[in-house]
Order: sequence, then structure tokens, then C-alpha cells
Amino acid sequence: LESVNRSFLRTWGYSDEDKAIGRPLRDFIRSREGDLPVANFLEKDGAWEGEFTGVKQNGDVFRGFGSVSAILDNEGKRIGFQASFVDLTDKKKAEEGRLESEEMFKVLFEGAPDAIFIADTQKGGILDANKAACRLLGRTRAQVIGMNQQDLFPPEIRKQAREVFFLHVAQSQSYGHSDLTEMSVLSKNGTVVPVEIHAQTIRLHRETVLLGTFRDISDRKNAEEELRRKQELISSINNNLVSGMVYQLLRLKDGSRKFTYLSDSVKKMYGVPAEKALRDPELIYSRVHDEDREKVIRLEEEANRDLSVFKTEVRLINPDGSMRWSSFVSNPTLLADGSTRWDGIEMDITERKRAEEKLAKSEELVRNINNNLISGMVYQVCVLKNGTRKVTYASESAKRLYGVSAEVFMRDNTLPYSRIVDEDRRKLADLENEAIRSCSVFRAEVRMLNPDGSVRWSSFTSHPTMLPDGSTQWDGVELDITDRKEAEDKLR
Repeated sequence: LESVNRSFLRTWGYSDEDKAIGRPLRDFIRSREGDLPVANFLEKDGAWEGEFTGVKQNGDVFRGFGSVSAILDNEGKRIGFQASFVDLTDKKKAEEGRLESEEMFKVLFEGAPDAIFIADTQKGGILDANKAACRLLGRTRAQVIGMNQQDLFPPEIRKQAREVFFLHVAQSQSYGHSDLTEMSVLSKNGTVVPVEIHAQTIRLHRETVLLGTFRDISDRKNAEEELRRKQELISSINNNLVSGMVYQLLRLKDGSRKFTYLSDSVKKMYGVPAEKALRDPELIYSRVHDEDREKVIRLEEEANRDLSVFKTEVRLINPDGSMRWSSFVSNPTLLADGSTRWDGIEMDITERKRAEEKLAKSEELVRNINNNLISGMVYQVCVLKNGTRKVTYASESAKRLYGVSAEVFMRDNTLPYSRIVDEDRRKLADLENEAIRSCSVFRAEVRMLNPDGSVRWSSFTSHPTMLPDGSTQWDGVELDITDRKEAEDKLR
């Protein structure tokens, strides 16, 4: 080098140009792996342009873009080179962050149990739909994409559906999300399915679109109708979807807490925007009822110590001063630096708590409610590096499905495999092995033997988490889908 400007010195970390002058260009830039050295191009073509790895004076490296061209004398002879360089570090980081966000969105979008539609905010054209949405409508994704949102509904309410759609767009643009709305969608086979709709605007591929979540509330509607006929005791149960908030909390080695993600509903539930709560976790923790605060701290300490699922139901103070009941469930992941990441969900269970108090007055009413609830259980399985499986968590509904307590279920590693109907065992094993191999979401529908020897259909869905010791943690749910299967058989 014969001359450099101040920007060069600042970019490469030099305080004195004398320490840079006289050194070869290769001391400052390296070609990307697999590319020929820059000097080769300069010798051959007299010019070079492209991305490179810069080496600073202290040995640090950075990504950059450079352009080098020859300096010619009056006779056209090459007497040197001139070059300009741009530091691409911030641009590369932004690109990597965008890709990570898109991948996270894709995983959440496809893995969501509720139907999700993405629509154009101007005309309501459907741009994408997840698997649950296709199942809800009984259509393929190709058939759904391109429909107008109003075509999801029966003809007699399509005008209303169009008005609701644009109302949701306006609400989302005003305060981040829409109000909950109950409507009915029309499946391909003509079945009308009641749903609860919640929408919010998001930025996707540099466009503002409306993301709508449709929750099938058929079972809830049937249960509510049955309960209304039997007793007016539960007439005050709220028909709206229970409010909820998704969060990610980082607990550092020193015991301090830091929220790394809060869904937009934190504004509705706590009266503060997500940005403020991310900076100050006490804006959330301070809302815990005084009588429940010690319980939360104790359970949180135990879960963090044991790296077990954190579950609790506590009272919180709403922004308007009223009280609500909330259920917290979060799963831990031990990070390499010794901190623990907790991925969790808070659900407003106030109406459920009120209903439970009333339902406790009548054992018959409780039995009727239980008979109308979907049968299912939550489980957690750890697959060790040697292939051994260990059940680390099972919900109490294991008793209903398998005839054994959750404790016995967790000790008996043959469950649920020993209850699979012989003809379906190979199918489930193949799907499970493929999911383990690719570390992807495991889904299967198989026949199971009930404790009384009868056969039920069960749906299994579980999500993997790679642990630091090389094992894989699978968090899943089993649902009894016998009624659905029987209904499908009748339709066929």
C-alpha cells in the first residue's frame, strides 16, 4: 500500500497510517473460502470486484465488499492500483436476523394447532394457509390459496364476513390485534363449523398482511348447549376465547430474569407495550397477587433447579385494577452458557375458575362436563444418544387413556408403545424414526388398545428440542380422535 484514507484506517483499526503503508494487500483482505486470491485477478485482469474477509490490525475479521482497478500512465502501462472498500458487517447481520425470523415464523405457522390464514389487507385474497386451516376446510393448500376470505363462510353471511374482515384490519392497525369474533366457516363437504377468529397485521416479505387465527369451537359450543339445558348455573361462562400470551424468559446464572420475547397481547393483559416489558421484567412480575407471589417464586426456583416443566395457576392484577386468574406453563432449555431459557404461555383462566367454583356444587354437573371434554394427554419424552427413550412427563389423563397413573406411565417405558395395535406399530415406528433422524415435528394417527381391550384412534403430535448433552426432548400431546375417525368413515 502506498496511500490510504482515514476511513480505511478506521475500518481496519489502525491509528497510524505508517503501520499500514508498505504492507501487501493480502495482509488486509482475504478472498472468500474457495475463491482465488485477489492478487491472481489483478495479475490476470488488472481489476477485481467482490466480497472479501477483512483482517483488522488486532486480528479481528469482518465481511466487506471491494473494488480494485488499475492505474495507468500516459502510455497505458499499469503503474499501480486504486481500491475502495465497504464494511458489510451490519448488512450481513441484518440478513441473518431476517432469515432466522422467517424460519421461526415458518415453524410456528406450520406447527400451530389452530387454523391460520394470511390474507391481503386490501382485497382479502388468501395468500397462504397452514395445515390446520386446510383440515378445517377439507381442502388442499393449492385450493385455499387464491380464494377470497369471504368465500370461507356460508353464502348468507359473506357480506357480514367481508365487513368483519376490514374491521379486523382497522383494529389491528390501530392497536395491534382485532377483537375476538365468533362466526362459522363452510367446509368443502358442506359442514358448517363454528370458529373464533383473532387477527393481527404483520409484515411479511415487505408487505403488510392480515394473519387470522381460526379456532374450531364446535366441541365447546356443544358442551355449552348441553350445560345450558341441564342447569343455568354456568350461563355466565364467557363465550369468548380465553386471552393468552406467549413469552420467552431467560434466567441468567446470577438468578436475574430477562424477557427475550413477548407476544403483542402483553399490552391487553398487562397494560404495557412489549418493548417496555422486555426492558423491565418487573412490569410483569409486579402484577402477581401479593398472596401468590411467594408461591410463584418457590415453584419457579424448583423448576429451574430440576429443569422441569413450570406450571402454576395464580391471581394477577389487571390494568384496570380488577383481578384475573392465569395459568402459566413453560418448558426449560439449558443453554451452553449456564443460563436457562423458558418457553411458555400464559392463559387467562378466569372464566374457568369461576365455572369450577359453580360446578363444584354438583357432582352430576361435573360428570356431564367431563363427558363432553376431548380426551387427551400431554407428555414429554427424552430420547438419549444411545436411542433409549425415557418419559420425563405425563399429564394425569394418562389414567383415563392407559389405566395407569402418570407416575406409573413415566416409569414404564413400554407405554404407549405396548398399547399400539399390531398393524399400526410399524407405521408409528417409521414415522418416529424419521422425526428423530431429521429432528422434525412428529405426527401420527394410530389405533391404540384401551385398558378394557377396546380400540381407540389416537393422534400424536410432538416437537423436538436438542439438549446440550446430545439427547432430544420431545414435547407432545396425544388426543383421542375416535369420534372424528368414525365421523369420517360415515362421510366416506
